[in-house]
Order: sequence, then structure tokens, then C-alpha cells
Amino acid sequence: MQRLLASGQDATDADIAAWYGFDDFVGFRSNMVMSADGAAVDADVRSGGLSGAADTRLLGILRGVADAVVVAAGTVRAEGYAPVRARSSLRDYRSAAGMSEHPVLVIVTRTPALDPSLPMFAEAPVRPVVLCAADNGSLAGVADVVACPADDGWVDLRAAQQALASRGLARLHTEGGPHLLGRLLAAGLLEEYCITISPQLVGTAAALRPVVGPAPPTGFTLVHAASEGDFLFLRYRRASP
Repeated sequence: MQRLLASGQDATDADIAAWYGFDDFVGFRSNMVMSADGAAVDADVRSGGLSGAADTRLLGILRGVADAVVVAAGTVRAEGYAPVRARSSLRDYRSAAGMSEHPVLVIVTRTPALDPSLPMFAEAPVRPVVLCAADNGSLAGVADVVACPADDGWVDLRAAQQALASRGLARLHTEGGPHLLGRLLAAGLLEEYCITISPQLVGTAAALRPVVGPAPPTGFTLVHAASEGDFLFLRYRRASP
């Protein structure tokens, strides 16, 4: 056992981006926050209540090193998503990596049922992509809608990943929610799992965990751990079979 101790100068955004770069893999990396007793949301059923400045900073950096930010429609609604833009401090990083100025927002939903006038569509710096099982045409004016139906009536996530790759979107950062992560894990597509431990206890007020679903037990190895203030940041990668 090793004790992690804070030492040295605080890392810059560019330093942290280098820690989390997609240098040796492409695919899905998740980032979630949970309370110290394992809840993914607070008593108001929002993950934002568990977050803080340090977690928000890391979230922005993880978005900034990805080609796309992938999120389920339920999480978009619950958290009130704004347009996705890369942090200005990562402009040089993205340019040097041959990436576009901003990541693409990708929304996963069974059937598009979102208001096209929402800022995440109307003010998006890059046209969003919607991955669905059945397209009802409601978002055609504000997003590229791609139907990837699965046999169970939901989205075929393997086909969805291939559709994104065909658009040059291979480095995929997902913020869940928990049910989407469970489906990604069950499909064998979740390559990295990043989790922020928030210094809060919520008890049974919110029982939702960061990953929900019938996925089989899956082993991960710790890549690194970091801290800022009272928040702990863990990065895991799926273990080799």
C-alpha cells in the first residue's frame, strides 16, 4: 500500500491534458462523479450537486482532449446541458493534435424528443450528432441524426461507435448517465473509467450509482490518481482479458 501525498506545483490545464491524452487507445472513456458513499447524484437527483470547482475543471479538460462528448438524453435533460466548447487553455493542445477547435456533442436517445431551440443545439459551436434507434425528424434542422437500431429497440452502441469513427470521431468522452455506462460496459466498449470522489455523504437520499445495468463484472487497472482540495480523481483502464 502506498499513501498518496500532495506535493509539487499545481498542474496546469496543459499538464493535465497530457496525463489524459488518448495517445495509446481510441474508444470510450467515461467520467463520472460520486459521493464518498457511492451515490452518483445528490438528494436533488443531480450529479452537479456533488461537483465542485476542481471536478468542473477536470471535466472541461477531459472534454477538451476528446473528439466528441457522448451523453444520454436523460442526462442532458437532468443536468441542463449548455453548448459544449473546449477550454481556451487547450486551444494549442487541440491544434497540435490535429483536432477541431471544439469537440462534438453527441446525444444518445431511443427517439429524438428534445427541444431544438435549446442552447446546446441553437448555440453549438459544432453541429451536434444524435444517435437514435428511430428518427422522428424533429431534430433534422439542428443536428446530424444517425439511426443505429438494436434488436432490443434501443441504440446499437457498436454501430454507433462505427458511425462516429466514420466522421473522424474516435476519441470519445462520455458523461453517462449511469444507464448508458452500463450498456457500454455490457457491450465491451468502455475502455476507461474515470471517477471523481466527492467529499460528501448522501446516505440513502439518492441510491443511483455511477454505472447501472446488467453488465458482467469487469476488471480495471488503476492508471493514476490525483487530488485537488478534498476531491480525489481516479483513472482506470479496462484490464486485458
